[in-house]
Amino acid sequence: MKREVTYSFDRDDANPLSAEYLDQIYHLLIGLATEEEKNPTSPHPGIKALRHIKGNHFTAEHVEAFRSFVAELAERAEVRIVELEAERDRLTGNDPFSRKAYDGLIDSIRSNRGLALRDMRLFIEYFHEQVESDIPGSAFAP
Repeated sequence: MKREVTYSFDRDDANPLSAEYLDQIYHLLIGLATEEEKNPTSPHPGIKALRHIKGNHFTAEHVEAFRSFVAELAERAEVRIVELEAERDRLTGNDPFSRKAYDGLIDSIRSNRGLALRDMRLFIEYFHEQVESDIPGSAFAP
């Protein structure tokens, strides 16, 4: 019989376990999500994990599913950046204004990807710190 541990933490809006923090990670990359992945009631494993974590009743498997989902979106961002760079080089020629528009979009996607990955690392680190700590407010239900 597999034993599953469900986590629930006291949290406020300022820490990486807050619903707002998780929404920020997701929304930095939402433009790369499919329609199913944009649906908040989707059965997609990453969205389902996000609901559980935001609801403050989740397992380590939910954390891993959300981490994997964010990594997948980040990979899509990298692919999109390469596509846009190729499109920019093919279509803009020497037009500096068109190149700047492409460069702005590319920089935005690259920045959002970097922020989402950084925030995801902070979320994972904070989660592990809470699990390993004896801080009152960290409740574990087997």
